[in-house]
Parts: sequence; C-alpha cells; structure tokens
Amino acid sequence: SRTRGPDDDLTLDALADLAGVYVFSGRHREGIDLAERVRDARVKRHGNDHPLAIVALSRLGYLYQAVGRMREALALFERARDEIVPRLGAEHPSTLTVLENLAAIDRAYGRKDEAIALGERVLEARVRALGARHPQTLHTLDSLGLSYMHSGEPQKALPLFRQAVAGLEEHRFASDEAGQAIAHLCECLETSGRTGEADDWRRKWLAAARSRYGPESVAYAGELEEQGFSLLDRKRPAEAEPLLRECLAIRRKAQPEAWTTFHAQSLLGAALLGRGAYAEAEPLVIGGYEGLKAREDRIPRFYAHYRLAQAGARIVRLYEATGRPEKAAAWRSRLDGSQTGHRAPSRTGSKP
Repeated sequence: SRTRGPDDDLTLDALADLAGVYVFSGRHREGIDLAERVRDARVKRHGNDHPLAIVALSRLGYLYQAVGRMREALALFERARDEIVPRLGAEHPSTLTVLENLAAIDRAYGRKDEAIALGERVLEARVRALGARHPQTLHTLDSLGLSYMHSGEPQKALPLFRQAVAGLEEHRFASDEAGQAIAHLCECLETSGRTGEADDWRRKWLAAARSRYGPESVAYAGELEEQGFSLLDRKRPAEAEPLLRECLAIRRKAQPEAWTTFHAQSLLGAALLGRGAYAEAEPLVIGGYEGLKAREDRIPRFYAHYRLAQAGARIVRLYEATGRPEKAAAWRSRLDGSQTGHRAPSRTGSKP
C-alpha cells in the first residue's frame, strides 16, 4: 500500500483477504472494520454497482454472518437489491450475485419460499447466460438444492446436487466449493436412502482432495473432518474413526494450538464413545472441550456456542454411559445442560 496507495485495487485485494483471516482467527472487530473499509473504498472509487464493489459487499455480508450479525447481513443485501439491482437490470451478473446472497440469508432466516424463488430466478438466468456447466451455474445449482433441502424437499434437491457435482467432476474438482457440494449431495443421498452412493462420492472426493491439497495439508484435514462429521451424524462411528484420527494427526502437526485441532480431538472422542471405547474416549473429549474453552475467543462467533455445547455434551454422555452419574451431573451443571442439545451449523446444516 506504500507504493500503490491505500485505495489501490491490489491493496484492497490484500486487505480483503486479511479481513477474512482476522475474523476466522477470532479478531472479529478488526476483521469487520477492515472489510467495511474495503467495501467503502471500492464504492468510492468505482461506484456501488461495479463488480469489485459487489464482491466487497458480498464478502462483508459473509463476514457479518460469520460473527453472528445476521440482521446487518440481511439489511446489507436487501439494500443492495433495492438500490443496485434496478440500475443494473434483471440479468446483470452483479444483480445475480446480489440476489443469490439474499437467497442465502433468506434460507438462514427460514424464509424458505423466498430463498427458493430467488434461487430459481438466478439459476434460469445463469443457464441462459453462461450455460449449465459454468462454475457460477454449478454454485447456483448447489445453493438452490440446499434451499430445497431446508424446506424438506430432498426429492427436488437431489437432481440439483447431482448436476452440480457432475459439473464439478468435469472440472476435476478444481473449485474450492467442491467439498461443500459433495457434502450436500451425500446428505441428500442418505436422506433418500442411497447410502452406498453417498459413500462412493465421499471416497472419490477424499482421494481428489488428498491429491489436490497434499496428504499433510490443513485443507485435506478439513475434508477428512467434514466427512467424519457426516458419518457420526449418520450413527456410523466406526467408519468415522479412521478419518478423524488422520485429521487429528495432521492438525496436531500443522496447528497444535489452533481451536480446530481441539475440535477434531473432541470429534475423535465422539467416534470412540459411539463404539463403546470409553477409556480411550475420555481424555479426548475432556481435553477437546478444555482446549476449545481456552480458545473460545478465537472461534468464529457464528458457531462458537455450538462447538462448545456439543463438546460438553459428549463429556456428559461419556459419564452417563460409564455409570458415573455424579460426574455427569457436575458437568451438566457446569455446561448449563439446557444448551447441550444444540446442533452446530455446517456445510450441510448440522453437526453431530
């Protein structure tokens, strides 16, 4: 920024990336302030309907959601819809970005009909403009499928997820959103009773992620974790265990003090708890919870409560399963047992 100036577009690109790093490392206020600064600078330089300004607005809305400021995210996208869309036209690429962002917020607020209507509108426009296999079209297919899943219509979601994942596979899973789309497809398949097909896609994606990111990468660990989550959620702890063991080993080596490492530790404990290996599970679930609690301020606010609540609930289950009601009661009291039943948000909308 010293040579280019604080409002140069390359400088702002770097600041936008830094804003995300701040938010997801627990420095929420700094991250939001920086993202707002980037948005304001883009608008000042280019106008609020310029593609770079729309991207900055979208990133800011995403970070608002990540720290739990949902009303501000909703207001941001509604204002963009009302002020920017009329100037750009119904099928301008930036219009479609704004509407898709608004659909995601509608989905988060449980406004299912609104989310589906917007998603259908964006999908039709993107297919006309870009074709059925363009990366943006594939993203819209996945997003619309998720809206149908949230509305309790997996039969409508499944063909959308299939199309999205088939297109991503044609692109050799090069998109950063490939893992998310496959997770959505697998949940929908399992909801529809197609467990074998879901398992095939999981194996295919993990092999692709291992090759793409590297076997010791944090990115690959994240994919192992996501698949382990899903298997735990489907009451398949024995199958989740090796994935979560591999995930934890990578995280302990690469990020020994990160909150995500302790989250993975707690999840491995959950897998062991699920198959009755209580002695091995005990230090993992307790250490996982304590590590998360000590790093609570680093966990994005959007799901910090759920991470801790679920980690604590595993400890209560352990002591109940091993006939130690006094310890279970003590932990329940410590955790406020009325909150231990929450499920954390994830790619697919829930976590074990």
